[in-house]
Amino acid sequence: MMSFTEQPVTFTGLSKMPTDSQSLFTHLSTQQFLHPHRSLKRALDLAVRELHYCPAGSDRAMHWLDIEPDQLIGRIRRTEMAQLARSTHRFSKQIKATVDRPASTACVDA
Repeated sequence: MMSFTEQPVTFTGLSKMPTDSQSLFTHLSTQQFLHPHRSLKRALDLAVRELHYCPAGSDRAMHWLDIEPDQLIGRIRRTEMAQLARSTHRFSKQIKATVDRPASTACVDA
């Protein structure tokens, strides 16, 4: 069984991106409960900033899943939120791999 208390991994270019999507899912679930009238884009931007994911990864995940950014987070089903968290994690990892190549500037820490 996988433990959800794993320590974050430090990368060059993306600092401290968590090793799994569970932390993002938990953060979005909390925001859904506390701020149901917040737009999904704003809630995801806050989660991405706090958890050190790449913003381009979250944008790509929303586009890939065909989820409207203006939709209220309170209206998102848990299955959609789980897919969004997994996709954001996967796309952020792919972008991180691209950033590690010398010629790319896809997503770097500001």
